[in-house]
Amino acid sequence: MAGIKITDLEALSAAEANDYLCIVDVSDTTSSPAGTTKKIEVSNLNESGSFAPVFSNTAGAITVANGPDGLYSRVGNVVNLTFAANVDFDFSISLTGQFQFTLPILTLGVGYGTVTTDFGGNINGYISNDQLFLNTDDNTLTGSTVKLYCTMQYLLL
Repeated sequence: MAGIKITDLEALSAAEANDYLCIVDVSDTTSSPAGTTKKIEVSNLNESGSFAPVFSNTAGAITVANGPDGLYSRVGNVVNLTFAANVDFDFSISLTGQFQFTLPILTLGVGYGTVTTDFGGNINGYISNDQLFLNTDDNTLTGSTVKLYCTMQYLLL
């Protein structure tokens, strides 16, 4: 298609995940000081959808964890996810707890975010691999089932 302007090409209304885009890699100057033209799959730019976290390996103050589907989006190597979880606490055991859950896109990295509850308690959390670690100093939750609302962000490594 040499000699054809991009503006003269037929328009595509929606790209599929395995479609290619043209991109200039400015870190590769083998073809030109301004960069080298390459292709990239649409799926390598961004992705989004729903996921069904599978909860397991509760520990510490958490005795049960389960919940409905969550949502995620990925732009480059950054993944954002939101999900809700129903968690049973027993803070007579420990003031910290954790549970594992399946991530929509696996990573070996660490992520951070916010954890809010349906009662307004003080809980924070972070992701390490596929495990969510929760910490609190609110021991009034013993014997309570709490709805956690989690918004997390992690890097793909």
